[in-house]
Amino acid sequence: MFDSFVPDVAKPFDSCVNPSGTGFGNLEPIDSITPQSALKNLIAGGGSKAEISPALPTAGGDDSIILLNKSLLSLNADVVTQTSSNSCQQAESLSVDSLTGVAISPEPNSDLHFLPIVQEAVQKVRDALTGLAADPDFDAKMNVAFGDNFDTKVAREIVEKFAKGDFSELPQIEILPSVVINGANGAFAKETNTVYLASDFVAKNANNSEAIASVLLEENGHYIDSQINIKDAAGDEGDIFARVVQGKNISASELAALKAEDDRATVTFDGKDIQIEQAKSFAAGDRVIDIIRQERGSWVDKSRDAEVVLSKGDWTFNQPTGLPNMDAMNGDFVNLITGDFDGNGLTDFIRQEKGSWVNGVNDAQVYLATGKGTFKSPIQMTDMAAMNGNFVNLVAGDFNGDFKTDIIRQEKGTWIDGYRDAEIYISNGDGTFKNPVLMNNASAMNGNFVNLIVGDFTGGGADDIIRQEKGNWVDGNNDVQYYTFSQGNFKFQANLPNMGAMNGNFVNLVAGDFNGDRVTDLIRQEKGSWGDGNRDAEICISNGTWGFKSITTMNNASVMNGDYVNLIVGDLTGGGADDIIRQEKGNWVNGSNDVEFLTYSNSNFVKVKDAPNMSELNGNYVTLVPGLFGTSSGINSTGNTLPNSTQQADPFFKLQYWNSKYNPDGPNSSTNCGPASLAMVMKTLGREPANISTETSIDYARYLMFGYSNGTKQGVPVLDQDNVWTNFDQVKAGIQKAGGIAEQLTGWDALDRSLNAEKPVISFGNLTNAWRQQFPNRVGSGSGGHWNAILGKTSDGKYIVADPMHEGGAVAMTRNQLAVFTYNGYPEFIAFARN
Repeated sequence: MFDSFVPDVAKPFDSCVNPSGTGFGNLEPIDSITPQSALKNLIAGGGSKAEISPALPTAGGDDSIILLNKSLLSLNADVVTQTSSNSCQQAESLSVDSLTGVAISPEPNSDLHFLPIVQEAVQKVRDALTGLAADPDFDAKMNVAFGDNFDTKVAREIVEKFAKGDFSELPQIEILPSVVINGANGAFAKETNTVYLASDFVAKNANNSEAIASVLLEENGHYIDSQINIKDAAGDEGDIFARVVQGKNISASELAALKAEDDRATVTFDGKDIQIEQAKSFAAGDRVIDIIRQERGSWVDKSRDAEVVLSKGDWTFNQPTGLPNMDAMNGDFVNLITGDFDGNGLTDFIRQEKGSWVNGVNDAQVYLATGKGTFKSPIQMTDMAAMNGNFVNLVAGDFNGDFKTDIIRQEKGTWIDGYRDAEIYISNGDGTFKNPVLMNNASAMNGNFVNLIVGDFTGGGADDIIRQEKGNWVDGNNDVQYYTFSQGNFKFQANLPNMGAMNGNFVNLVAGDFNGDRVTDLIRQEKGSWGDGNRDAEICISNGTWGFKSITTMNNASVMNGDYVNLIVGDLTGGGADDIIRQEKGNWVNGSNDVEFLTYSNSNFVKVKDAPNMSELNGNYVTLVPGLFGTSSGINSTGNTLPNSTQQADPFFKLQYWNSKYNPDGPNSSTNCGPASLAMVMKTLGREPANISTETSIDYARYLMFGYSNGTKQGVPVLDQDNVWTNFDQVKAGIQKAGGIAEQLTGWDALDRSLNAEKPVISFGNLTNAWRQQFPNRVGSGSGGHWNAILGKTSDGKYIVADPMHEGGAVAMTRNQLAVFTYNGYPEFIAFARN
């Protein structure tokens, strides 16, 4: 009763467009989408007829900027003014506090410094839109941003105008303080047909026209959506639009998070409530870094030994709350190692004991986050007896790219014996870890002479490491090296550039994505005798190919050296790039500038403000541990994270036999429908190991289902048996081994409830010719019982069916169409619930 077929390999495969630069893999364009309907009003700006304020200068010409009494900027006849309140009725130049975003006393002509940078940003937007009409991947990009059901005729008309340099239909742009638009960087209001740009955001990015252009693209993307869609497209379509137009990559998890985001807010203009769609300056409790404040030394008194402080995303924090078992968390006897050990988008931590507390009882425990700064009861760590902090460093990173944090166990002290000096523990996704794998060249990785610095230095989606020597191993030979995780272990890639200036005796390497390009950069922070005021701190921006595209001396470098300053990295505003906390220690602690917030702007770090409650945060008595301890909108968290279109589902689709697009390494025939369906669901949920082929992922899913392997491919165990049939128990076992909960259900209501609860399903039914007729492309031969995956629902309620025998990818089906697949008129399926 299970699927068996032989594909008709003689029949030509349908060609599909594989857009480059979208970051979404193979996206099949939809004929109904046209370049013009999508971009109609992005940079519009027909000149406003508002009365010119005599107090402000004007300039003529198509490319001039004119200050008017209604702060308008048009992309056709560039017009800009500023307003200071909701009324937008009186032209007024503002002096804006760049730290608080509050408009303060007006000064004559103080807004003039905005004009060149905004005009430059406008030109960048024009350039991006002009080229969009000729983009061969236009259809695919518009589908990603705006869904499947927008007015393609209008979209085509819009883009054709852009190609001719006509932006007259795009909305006017008004510059005003961010406090007026809910603290956002920008916003669009359909009711007023206006794009709003925050003056404080512009001031902060006075030398960064790219950032301003991105916000303008996003907000005009909201406008386009209002013109081509009857119903607002799912999530933050403006942000998605801006990214795809600029050719930026968006990972599956990021896309799911953006599709789940609610970008709407209500503000008041002239006493009237207006709904806006906003470019958030932060997403409170979303991707904004929170802090655990862990006391040590003489401050440890069991009153405030360890606290969670949740960020508001605007450089301020909520009141602290104590960690569970707070008196057992102090920094004298406990290290806190953070990571997302269950893959739900929140930051968990490992509590690792050290000093006299090590006694074999609770030496290492995993605390899984539940959101809002709380944690589940601790889990004793895998191999706990070998994990105590006196002899082991725990180095956390997502080394295999499956969205779950793994661990390198690095021995130090007297435990160094060449036996287990460095081991890799891959996460199971539930707070436990697989059996360790001895690291390549483990004897050269021990913690007495090597620091391991973690980051994604290529932007590939998985963490790499830098091996930095220290002590008497430093000899100018292999002092600092890049390693990447491949086929189950770490492999050497390259020596760091300027290696001689990077050794661990005199340099701390602080990792973070400072410019927001999703590639990890470094701060090179000198210490010891090298701290001489010359090169005390430098910013090394990665080029993504094991090197740097720029090295810049840090602003105020002399007050950044590692003897007296800790640098703590995290995105404190949700803006997509990492900021830093500068925390003084030693005799520099004096109550002035002890703890400061700095953000990366115009290729360097600038101070934003002193940290609130600074006196409680100094580095002599407090360790600051950053993480996402509040709620999250990642792909594995709650919210609408499943695909809501066939285009979104396409990167997850797998064919169970050979196909040049969907399984180029597959067999000519197989009974792989069950494993292929599980593999598609796992990839949708971020549960698939990184950097493996489609066929390997299917063989890996079969291994999970059957519980044994007959070999290893690309670093993962597999069961390579393409003609073994699959039953319900084996599918359920595979889901459980993948870290999920298997829910076997029947009926339409149960199917809808499962999908609405973000549980993709593996559906069982009958492969017939009638079922084949529901698909636009060929479905392999064979008949009888068959498995496929249902990965989500479209905005109009259709089921996104990923049948592993359909050579055209996922298909959106009505209930009547899907009913053809069932045996008894109602679906039978197993839902994958996240554990």
